[in-house]
Amino acid sequence: MSTQDDLKSRFLRFRENKYAIYIGLALTFIVCSLLLVYSSYLLCFGLLLVALAGYYIPYYFGMRSRKKLAVWGIILILLLAFPYAFSLVEGQKASANKLIASEDGTLMDGTVDPFYGDASTTHTFSVLVTNGSYSDVRVVIYDYWTGTLVSNNTMTGTAVDGGILYTYSGTLQNRTEYYYYYMANAGGGWITTQTANYGPMHVTDADLYAHWLPLLMFALLLEVGLLYYLLLILSWWTDKSKARLAEVQKQRARGLPAPGREGTEEKFICSECGAEVPASATKCPQCGERFDESKDEPATPVKKKDEFVCTECGATVDEKAKTCWNCGKEFED
Repeated sequence: MSTQDDLKSRFLRFRENKYAIYIGLALTFIVCSLLLVYSSYLLCFGLLLVALAGYYIPYYFGMRSRKKLAVWGIILILLLAFPYAFSLVEGQKASANKLIASEDGTLMDGTVDPFYGDASTTHTFSVLVTNGSYSDVRVVIYDYWTGTLVSNNTMTGTAVDGGILYTYSGTLQNRTEYYYYYMANAGGGWITTQTANYGPMHVTDADLYAHWLPLLMFALLLEVGLLYYLLLILSWWTDKSKARLAEVQKQRARGLPAPGREGTEEKFICSECGAEVPASATKCPQCGERFDESKDEPATPVKKKDEFVCTECGATVDEKAKTCWNCGKEFED
């Protein structure tokens, strides 16, 4: 037995353990949490991988019921919002020690002090400008929760070693978290810091979690949940198609009609117009020709004047016809 077969055999035996499914669910949560936290590095594949892991790990650990998988999908998404929120909040709090700069290095060491505060706190925004030709340096501040502009203020410069240190001090009234960036007039256009930075914070950690948790739950339901339940539906449809195909093959092997075709009624050709007619019909639905014979036998065509019956197909043909209109048989004079 190869190593791969041995591992597979061990896993199948382990899966029979009643605790295996709980271990599988815990493993699913851990894997999905890591994928979600690092999804920004995985580009558009991150959320797809979360959905795939969330569905297939429990499936291979023995959770085959579609109803249980559907319920598990909701539970998993709600649980994933917690590590996702933790990652987001801690990342925003880490901005207290982050310095921002422009891509060309003419705006450097942009920061705000203090990082935490309230409506009575005076915050000082500062940035070092290494290009003395800039005529106007500004700090732009937004309310992050509402996305609205709070202020766009011109800063005051002081010469220091390495350039000019621009600062702006003021209070911010909203109970929210802010983000800011710096910009400078370079004469031919505006130079801005490469990224914005979170801060200052006028809320507690509890406020941050209370704000972000419901938003992240809703976002995960839309982004991961949609992919997860699409996988569930595709899996269900595939299994149903396989089961139907197996049933058809089984019926054929027994010499029985395929499922859904047991009650199919036999048909015959109307001798008057050539239309297909159910065996139980008393007249042709197309031309109205009435059938007087038994329903178990095809109707015998009735010859009219100047007509004869084609010996090949039984259709009634005009006596002057050279070929049968129904089957194409040629007639000798």
